[in-house]
Amino acid sequence: MRPEPSAGNSKPVWCFGAVHLDTIVHADVELQPDTSTPARFHESLGGVATNVAVGLAKLGVCTELHGAVGQDDAAARIMSRLQETSVVPHLIERTTEATGRYCAFHQPDGQMAMACVEGRILETAPSTLFEDAVRRAQDQTDMIWFADANLPVPVLQGIASAKQDRFLALDAVSVTKAGRLKAVLPACDLLFINRAEAAALLEGTRPTTPQDTVTALQHMGAGSVILTAGADGLYWAGERSTPQHLPALEVSAMDVTGAGDALIAGTLAALSRELGLEKAIQYGRAAATRTLTSNGATAAKYSWDDLSQSL
Repeated sequence: MRPEPSAGNSKPVWCFGAVHLDTIVHADVELQPDTSTPARFHESLGGVATNVAVGLAKLGVCTELHGAVGQDDAAARIMSRLQETSVVPHLIERTTEATGRYCAFHQPDGQMAMACVEGRILETAPSTLFEDAVRRAQDQTDMIWFADANLPVPVLQGIASAKQDRFLALDAVSVTKAGRLKAVLPACDLLFINRAEAAALLEGTRPTTPQDTVTALQHMGAGSVILTAGADGLYWAGERSTPQHLPALEVSAMDVTGAGDALIAGTLAALSRELGLEKAIQYGRAAATRTLTSNGATAAKYSWDDLSQSL
């Protein structure tokens, strides 16, 4: 068997999007309304782009993180935690807004019961937010760009219009934000999305099967698509290929936070080493599985060699 490319043989990846300080609450007993519940609190880095960047760095990929923070204690704690990683942060300070925060409440079985996000720092961002970053990358086309739908449409359009020959991956993030990608889908080389987000993005279209959903998203402009389906695994298709199904690995989930972002990181890490999409998705699934058994979005311990051996 041919050995997989080593950690050093990868294209750089730039991640654009949410930079949050996460608070994850794990209830010791089932959460009930109108009463307090014994629980354990865990603070970590968060935000889709941040989680993906940290995952990529663990997998030996040279990674830059582009986002925004406020001038507050949360920003300082984020920067301190990023210094513990090999991610190169380029965080724009927006003094009029609070740093993004995310708080999720999980039942004892690890399933999320509720989550809240403070995301105005990106919601109010100007279309020129990443203008300097895009200008700096003008002569660096041999790289991968990743952006999440926490970014407003004008910012996403700026990234899409500047991609040139770069590979652009997008993540739909949530049902309420998935529609933002419609304007930039024709520039998307790889779309990460779940079933509920796909329904929101497709609006009136009602595909009858996950495979039909993948095809419909490609008809909207996406090049390749990875459609996640929880315990049913995922459905995917490369450009001009028939949708395929990859089942989920059996695992006892401790915390679902960040599993989707780990899927993205593992997939992009493999694509950065010029492995094919089918193989890359297997790396993504392995990284997601490790994350499901850890607390917090970025707590899972894995490396490129570790995932390679697991496959």
